[in-house]
Amino acid sequence: MPRTPAKKPKRLPRKMQYTALAVLAAVTFAVVGFVLVRPEPVVTAQAPVMVSPSPTPTSKSPLKIWFTGDSLTKGLYASAEANGFARVATSYLSRTREVTASYTSEAGANLAKVASNYPIPSGMDVAVVELGTNDAGKGTKVADFEPAYADYLAKIKQASPEATVICLGIWGSTYNNEIALFNTAIEKQCSAAGGRFIPVSGIYQTNGMRSLRGDATWAGVADDFHPSDTGHAAIANAVTSRVDP
Repeated sequence: MPRTPAKKPKRLPRKMQYTALAVLAAVTFAVVGFVLVRPEPVVTAQAPVMVSPSPTPTSKSPLKIWFTGDSLTKGLYASAEANGFARVATSYLSRTREVTASYTSEAGANLAKVASNYPIPSGMDVAVVELGTNDAGKGTKVADFEPAYADYLAKIKQASPEATVICLGIWGSTYNNEIALFNTAIEKQCSAAGGRFIPVSGIYQTNGMRSLRGDATWAGVADDFHPSDTGHAAIANAVTSRVDP
């Protein structure tokens, strides 16, 4: 039986072939284009999270601080009693913890008078000693002052064995040799007692740190010797910087 020849597939008209090719090319380009131009995911930078400290952190235990001294500790000649360095330092420390402060001061008093007339409290965490300026200015010999100062610090440590003792130097210019000698004695005995010495002569010698003669203040008319509000604030900053956080 003769073989029947296979039928050839019908070819699309040339115009339809071109149309099909165009459609295929468009689809291919779209897919490839999608792959090539697909946008990267947008990454937004996260702003730092700011955590404000608590005004009264509970992690800090209450602080008992005692200031003992002369007219500077009393606050002469700040514009107001609250602007004296001892009370300003207390205010600064109170920003971050509970503070119980006590003050022993007498204008014009030397070490011997304060030591003999005023009791030393017990159970203090910090004791700030600002004495010696009236000794240096009123004729006390360094040789007499130094052992008396050492004895006073020893009594403070006996009353408060765990206290941090902060010793302020003489309020006056170190160009005065006698003041320099007193500062050396205070620093030596403070260090021997495990304390922390703060020289304040640099503050005294800086413009604007002393009161202006004739200014009216809470304690009377100012001289040009005692600290101004700015001077008291500078001393307070120095004191608080030596108190353990």
